[in-house]
Amino acid sequence: MAGSTPVNVASLRASVKRTRRISDKIIGVGPFTLGLDGVLAWIPGAGVAYSVAAGAFLMVQGVRAQVPARTLARMGVLLVADSLFDLIPVPLAPAVADMVFTGHKWAADALLCALDETIYYPGSRKDAEADPHFQETMVRVRSGAEPRKRVIFLG
Repeated sequence: MAGSTPVNVASLRASVKRTRRISDKIIGVGPFTLGLDGVLAWIPGAGVAYSVAAGAFLMVQGVRAQVPARTLARMGVLLVADSLFDLIPVPLAPAVADMVFTGHKWAADALLCALDETIYYPGSRKDAEADPHFQETMVRVRSGAEPRKRVIFLG
């Protein structure tokens, strides 16, 4: 995201939330939800294609957001497992699996959590050193008054 602005981070966050909702939470019945991933599981090949495409999109967004490698690895495991469930050759199994194992939602949640744990500064490190607001924020983070955060300089 080099050269990006905070608006780009907000847009990235919105696209991740939208993908999470569409993939795993269009219809809800009690604790179970069904999204496009589960609906397309009824069509041979379509469920896998959607699952892989949505998973790839989430991974690309994670790379763009420069989330930690451990978050990308966790997301990758969840997304591969979610896509493998769509290959179960038993009628109804992929749709039922998608109601229980919401891999896209869990991967998106991990990505959103990593975004929340990151401060995206729109300028360079040098700009941040001269910015009193940024310095105040860092004092609060270091003192424990705010949760510990990673800092990514976008300029």
